Amino acid sequence: MADGRNYGQQNLWQLEKSTYKREAHPTGHTLRKLIADTCNVNKIVEFEDSKLYPDANVPIILLLLRKISDKCVTKHLYIKGKGGLRRKLSKMDNTNDPSIRVSNLSGTACASANWMLIPESRTDLLLKIESAGISLSKLPIQIRFGVATGADDVFLLRNVEDLDPQLVLAESRFLNDIFVFESSVIKPVLRGRHIMEYTAPEPKTRCIFPYNNDSGVISENVFRTEFPRTYSYLLRCRERLNSRKSRYTQPWYAFRSEDIGQIVRSPKLVASVVNSGGGFTIDEHSHILCNNSVVVLCPNENFIDIHLLLGILNSSLFKMWIQHSMPPLGSGWYCYRINILARFPIPVAQSGPNKELSSEISDMACKLLCRKFDEENHPEILSSINLKVNKLYGISELSADGQLCQ
Repeated sequence: MADGRNYGQQNLWQLEKSTYKREAHPTGHTLRKLIADTCNVNKIVEFEDSKLYPDANVPIILLLLRKISDKCVTKHLYIKGKGGLRRKLSKMDNTNDPSIRVSNLSGTACASANWMLIPESRTDLLLKIESAGISLSKLPIQIRFGVATGADDVFLLRNVEDLDPQLVLAESRFLNDIFVFESSVIKPVLRGRHIMEYTAPEPKTRCIFPYNNDSGVISENVFRTEFPRTYSYLLRCRERLNSRKSRYTQPWYAFRSEDIGQIVRSPKLVASVVNSGGGFTIDEHSHILCNNSVVVLCPNENFIDIHLLLGILNSSLFKMWIQHSMPPLGSGWYCYRINILARFPIPVAQSGPNKELSSEISDMACKLLCRKFDEENHPEILSSINLKVNKLYGISELSADGQLCQ
């Protein structure tokens, strides 16, 4: 276990604090607080069937509330399969029904506006994990989403074709037409859907990038003079660009995100914001832009081994933590929130067994990323990383696949 006192670079951390986007109260905060203040939550029922209400765009849950003063145990029920809903609901109290998974939640699960739907059997385990190291927010790691243009239909191009080293031909989604652009203001952009765990990222989209080599926005006079084709195209889209949330300090064609230089830094860890857990890889290329469907972690490599982070954040332990921490989107998918991700701890050790474990995890993660293994050994390497991560966190309750040991 490590804390700030036994990691020798504590003072240097103060020079490079982790920065990440602060998020407002999530949807439902006010309603959950009202329920916590006035009711007891008897049952929370979730459904695997995403088509209970065909027109609903969000997962549906069922709450059974009791307006009583005595606190009761909150049960979480997960209704498996599709169809037969009326029959399944009539058997909610039958804990032996294989179509219904029942868990008792901790006594404080719904006691505040921030509900923590964690089974009692895993509460202590999660607390143990979260006390096993230093949170990402306190390490020299920048955590943020990729760039938000505010108008992807204008900036993100499709069917791009290189005409020569200076010009490209591409289709605009916004104007539904084909235009010629100067290639020096066009960058490959990585979207969440194109990221695969332990796989070198391959952007399949390109983006107009009205910034110079220092990631400062190009002035309008320079843009008009040196990149007339791209400037002319954006001028045709000006009404659309002006409809974005106003930012008086930037030209009308700038992105909505700030600190663009931080998004194109390399190397960096990247993963899709919509995820089933893990899903991280390393982007070594500073010329690749990340879309805001991507979560980006930029560690200071003088203090943090990026391959160690890769192994930990793709481990079954981390995936189990995600399942109980991030907002679910249904069917095993979750939405990565930066303020939650920043809580995840990383054990930092300069010597001893944990240092050796960290080195072994880093080496194996690097081997997977660089494809330096026989394909038949892939499951064995993943399993070994998972077991070593468990040991690094002092967790004996989890198997290599993240299941509770009997």
